Amino acid sequence: MKFIDKLLRGEVMAEEINHYVEEWHTQDRPGEIWDYLGMTYEEYDVWIEFPHKLANIIKVRNER
Repeated sequence: MKFIDKLLRGEVMAEEINHYVEEWHTQDRPGEIWDYLGMTYEEYDVWIEFPHKLANIIKVRNER
């Protein structure tokens, strides 16, 4: 299960995203990092530029 899905279910804390990013970089994971995290490219782009906006991304996801 992807990070965003786990976060939405309350299975991980937002701060754990860095662990997932490190895991993607060090374990030669396939695909793009934003997909690995469960984000769209646009969400990932916002998060990279403004890390504190992760809460906003989750809020929008919950409203869908």
